[in-house]
Amino acid sequence: MNESYENFSSSTADPGTGRRTVLKGLAAGTVGLTGIAGTAAAQGTKVAADERALYVWGYAPVLATDGAARERFIERTDRFGIDTVYLSWGALRSASPAAIGGLSEAAHAAGLAVHAMTGAYGLGATDIAREVVGEVRAHNDEYGPDAGFDGLHLNLECAPGDLRPFLESLVALLDERPSIAPDLEVSATVAWWWALPDYEPALARAVAAHPALAASVIMAYWDEPEEVRRRLATIVEGLDAPHLLAIETQEFPGGASWVTTYEEGWSGLRTIEEAIAADPPGGGYGGIAIHYYESGLAAWDALRDARFDRETARPRDRVAVEATVVFDDTFPASAHESDLTVVFDGPKRYTATTTVTPPSNEPVTASVEWHVPHDAPAGEYAVRATLSDPTVENGDREAVGRRAEPVVLGERDLGTLSVLGRGRPGR
Repeated sequence: MNESYENFSSSTADPGTGRRTVLKGLAAGTVGLTGIAGTAAAQGTKVAADERALYVWGYAPVLATDGAARERFIERTDRFGIDTVYLSWGALRSASPAAIGGLSEAAHAAGLAVHAMTGAYGLGATDIAREVVGEVRAHNDEYGPDAGFDGLHLNLECAPGDLRPFLESLVALLDERPSIAPDLEVSATVAWWWALPDYEPALARAVAAHPALAASVIMAYWDEPEEVRRRLATIVEGLDAPHLLAIETQEFPGGASWVTTYEEGWSGLRTIEEAIAADPPGGGYGGIAIHYYESGLAAWDALRDARFDRETARPRDRVAVEATVVFDDTFPASAHESDLTVVFDGPKRYTATTTVTPPSNEPVTASVEWHVPHDAPAGEYAVRATLSDPTVENGDREAVGRRAEPVVLGERDLGTLSVLGRGRPGR
């Protein structure tokens, strides 16, 4: 099977409202493909509670101003089965209103729901959210529904010592929703620890079940399904209010790997998604919200294409493998240092590796060459390309060290190479 990147969407329906089911099947593994951090068989079938939302923070203005990055984003959200995108309004302010409208229009044309997101911290967070509501509604009034926003996502948090007054102000804001945002679908994040006995369980559950919300998004971060379920239950057990589960995918500099699925990849995220959907602790469970695009989904899909240049080879021949790699993010180039490893697995196993460090948002071609050993046994060799993250980054996303065990970002089965017997024709 010698599938390149272009093959992955070749069997999908025509663009438009009808394609979402087919493309969700691709992301789930119900339509055969390989190369998204695992095989289709490992990804399993799509779960019933199948909403998938996606957080986009500092990258939002890039999507508004860089057509190529936007095209990759929309293709990627299609392939990973994303339904709704939360775009940071604070980040989008650096783009022109017309560019913002163009992004919304393109996302809508691809079948995505588009929500503006406000992220704020502290006791003044709800005041900031009110300002954002006004700005988003003004944008919608000027640009209309196609180039506007369908909803607003409130990502508001606070320090533990301020939790009670913060939650009271959040409930008050949601009470105002019919008058300040009657035409916007509103969702809000809720941290699982807000409902712990030593904090504010009643207020936390009041926010999660507030009738103004189309859904709450519960931050119950962990990398094991049972712990995720336990944390999620702290908020939603016994509630029928609609809610999504936020799954953390970002790489945490310096540790805390247990709260994120970055190391486990897409298949790790799917394991949590399937487990919670099969046995949700609350009656209103509707799916997941992936946090977040740059450090997670885009990184797992950085290996965009790979192929080798021949079907047969003899000892002492050189077999070239070329791969397209792109990191769609705003991080320093050193954070992109990656190992591209190609395995030739047959009567004997051989590997060839190169290092690639592309800048953000620029597809680069990386080449790996395998010099077939003079004593390589004849036979069929399965060829597989793997892109791995070997570095440790600091809080500024700069590479500062090497991992003991590289994180696999993506893998692709490239097909079969036939190694023939020794010697060349005519010799």
